[in-house]
Amino acid sequence: MTALKTKIPRTWRYIAAFVAFMALLLVSDILRWLASPDSPWWMQSPAYWIMPLQAILCGWILWLFRDTYRLRAPKQLIFTTFIGILVFIIWVAPQAFLGFDPRTDGFQVDEVTSNTGLQLLLLSLRFIRLVIVVPFLEELFWRGFLLRYFVNDHFWKVAVGRTNAFGFVAVTILFALAHSEADRPAALLTSALYNIVFLKTRSVASCILAHAITNLALGIYIMVTKQWGFW
Repeated sequence: MTALKTKIPRTWRYIAAFVAFMALLLVSDILRWLASPDSPWWMQSPAYWIMPLQAILCGWILWLFRDTYRLRAPKQLIFTTFIGILVFIIWVAPQAFLGFDPRTDGFQVDEVTSNTGLQLLLLSLRFIRLVIVVPFLEELFWRGFLLRYFVNDHFWKVAVGRTNAFGFVAVTILFALAHSEADRPAALLTSALYNIVFLKTRSVASCILAHAITNLALGIYIMVTKQWGFW
């Protein structure tokens, strides 16, 4: 396994989990598009098996290539935590403060099964995906790889915390476009703020921590308000 890992280009070790994640989202969209009222549940509601699969598969990829990332402890914890909470507020502000309609449609485990144990398992995998897997794979891709790639295609030679104006703007926009249309305004601000964390702390781990704080707060908000559309 070690020999196989070293043969995989460094770029792919950084982007593989993100690519797998997005590919599974595409599969989910295609299945929902193909589904009819008579289709089985796994076609009509693919999120209920795609999302757990993302947690397991993408988590395994991240673990497999963990030695490549050489992450150190997060820096500037107060600033990083502040940005994580600020981004959470940005995401929920339309519903929490501006009177927008609640986002109640989305991943609800009780729609799949009445078995409490299975509900707990699905919900646990959903939180693992939200709070651990997504922050790691997105920040390694957007900040760890792409921000530095716009400086030099041998991105690993570029110091963490360094990018250029084009990279900052491009990553901000691309990050937003990778989200659903309803989420793009918040995602645009989110990406810019996480980029600032990258530049100020010179730490990908700090970006991951800020993202994880945002997503943990969002997950708790979802469970309290039952606005499943934020999943």
